Amino acid sequence: AYDYIKAVLTKGDTMSTTEGNVRYISAEGRAGRLLIVRLRPRSDFILGLKQVCQEHSIINGYIGTCMGSLTKARFIYGVPDETLKSGAGFGPEQHIGHLCEFMAAQGTICHDDQGEVLIHVHGLFVDYGTVRAGHFDQPGNIVGTTMEIAVQEVLGIDMTRPFDSEIDQNHLCPQEIQSE
Repeated sequence: AYDYIKAVLTKGDTMSTTEGNVRYISAEGRAGRLLIVRLRPRSDFILGLKQVCQEHSIINGYIGTCMGSLTKARFIYGVPDETLKSGAGFGPEQHIGHLCEFMAAQGTICHDDQGEVLIHVHGLFVDYGTVRAGHFDQPGNIVGTTMEIAVQEVLGIDMTRPFDSEIDQNHLCPQEIQSE
């Protein structure tokens, strides 16, 4: 675990710790452009958001707000799994094939080593009066009437989701960009 954090620090990240076993990785940047996006009916939520980010050359950012509706939903949610290093896994993929109200979401916009945009969204929606939630990061979430999204570009930080051997999962690893 320490080797992973040490390797990250040598790439320009900043890390602070305090008493009480608080551990984190952070990087300081600044706000760039703000995009207000409306995905139209029958658009794929994840593919549409990814395309918008690519067309505006946004590979580091976050989703500040998101609301609308879906006619098809495909998501997963976290469950305890003591067989994994992290103690956390995912339940089976869920599918909904009817209109549901997408109440709120937030997430990160990162990229892989080839510059491919990665969308990671956590969302809440209402399914026939029951509030449900999960990870929305794969194609197959089809917009109903609208999906209204605020995308905030982040400058001065390289946002990736590398493999973290401490927990055997990919997670956010922000690193300050020295050249900006």
